[in-house]
Amino acid sequence: MSHRPPAISPLDFKTSEEAALWLQRLEHEDSAETRAAFAAWVRSGAGNLEEFLLAQAVWKELDHLDSGLRAAEEEMSEGSIVDLHGTRGRDEVSRASPSIGVTSAPAQPRRRAWLAAIAACFCVVTIASLAWHSLWSDVYTTRPGDQKTVKLDDGSVVYMNTHSRIRVRYSEQQRTVQLLEGEALFAVEHDASRPFFVVTDSARVRAIGTRFNVYRNSDTTTRVAVVEGLVQVTSDAPAASQADQGSNEVGVVIPTPDSIRLAAGDEVQIDRGRISKAAEPNIDRAVAWQGRRLIFVGDSVAEVAAQFNRYNSVHIRVDDPAIRARRITGTFDADDFMPFIRFISRDPKVHVTLNDREVLIQARAASDRIVE
Repeated sequence: MSHRPPAISPLDFKTSEEAALWLQRLEHEDSAETRAAFAAWVRSGAGNLEEFLLAQAVWKELDHLDSGLRAAEEEMSEGSIVDLHGTRGRDEVSRASPSIGVTSAPAQPRRRAWLAAIAACFCVVTIASLAWHSLWSDVYTTRPGDQKTVKLDDGSVVYMNTHSRIRVRYSEQQRTVQLLEGEALFAVEHDASRPFFVVTDSARVRAIGTRFNVYRNSDTTTRVAVVEGLVQVTSDAPAASQADQGSNEVGVVIPTPDSIRLAAGDEVQIDRGRISKAAEPNIDRAVAWQGRRLIFVGDSVAEVAAQFNRYNSVHIRVDDPAIRARRITGTFDADDFMPFIRFISRDPKVHVTLNDREVLIQARAASDRIVE
């Protein structure tokens, strides 16, 4: 006696398919906006989170299929294309599920719903990937020590510094460049019908026909320096309390911390929701990296080491907190850290060890210090 599998409710199928699509989207798009949208979707239905977790488990299982089963998987996805056009019923899709080695016992209706949803998603994801490519047209990266010039479709130019990564999104309404890592100088072609934005996790910069530099120093800190023209800078993070913010590296806190318009020569830092305007902006310093120079004005040794490490395969490590906090002023070649090492080695309280992978800066033991 045969048992017909229980029917899959349209609601279960829809939720399963949405969860599968969210799994794909989160894998390819890591942004605060996407994470917020995903959280809203999870909250919108009582079973959404459970369906998403099940999606991860099923996807992992499918990911381990051998090549023979992959062929069956592809055959199943082709069948799902017909189903999406309404010429195949869901029962037929359910009966196809054993072809990839998954049982269709009556006790597992939600799992069958998932397999049907995954089958449909093989088709949907293929189509969506084409739409995705038109939405996020390209990702550009530079390796440590490298720099790159990228000319965008509208004639705008992005000069990428070392160890950086951007994602470009152009639509009919606006142009967006997501600075995922590192630093870039933007020369923007004016287009009144499509505003140009540069976004990080902590800030959104709108160009108004301009050249400006954006440095994503961390997930919470972004620095913006305007070479020419105007930009509008908006914080995308909630403001931290005054006690949590600590010292401000660039100067005076502006009266309106959520958004500010900057002109040529202005420089700001966005840190945990607070926008701080430099008391003494130094645009030449901000864009000196284009000439592969590093200009330090009262920067900590920790920051100096971090900047050299962006350009060089031999990394500088500073173990002693007191040495890390010391302040340095000077101009250096980004590709040659040895002048800095020789300078700091002159201090009899500092001990430097160098090999082909690392420069270690430590405090010299009192008994080993040179007495002059």
